[in-house]
Amino acid sequence: VEEPEVPDEARAEVVDDFVASPEAAGLPEVGGGPAAELARWLVDFACDYGAGDPLRWSPIAVEIVLADWLPRKAILEPAEVEALPEVLRRFVRYAARRKGLADDVIAETFESVDRFAPDFVSGMAEDERAGPAKQLVLELRVAGIDLTDDAAVQRCIGARNAELTRGRDDVRR
Repeated sequence: VEEPEVPDEARAEVVDDFVASPEAAGLPEVGGGPAAELARWLVDFACDYGAGDPLRWSPIAVEIVLADWLPRKAILEPAEVEALPEVLRRFVRYAARRKGLADDVIAETFESVDRFAPDFVSGMAEDERAGPAKQLVLELRVAGIDLTDDAAVQRCIGARNAELTRGRDDVRR
């Protein structure tokens, strides 16, 4: 069964509702905004790679998002990496409240956050675990490319592709 796509506006509404919720109260500020805004990563994962429902969380979804998906896809500042497991715990509690689930029903999901938070932290520190898009963005940052300058980004990508092509041609010879 293919899940319907969740529009960007609906995703933003879930994040805004979480940020204003009692579950998000007391989370610190990170990266110039409330740590609760990190929930956007969780919402996007759930909508695009999970069950299609931003409020549906399971131990397996937690394992995938922490141990694999975020380390491959996300570029987070150290304070955001530190805050994210707590944001996930609170988001799971928020989602459970919104769905009317009791704490005992989601206890295993909370345990999964605790179990995979160390994998998440170590995975975020390992650039080699990054997927191709994340690797490219990291390279652009290291090269000092302004990611909002489309022309500079395209020049850098073009030069990188030319270098890769030259390397492939050298191997063929």
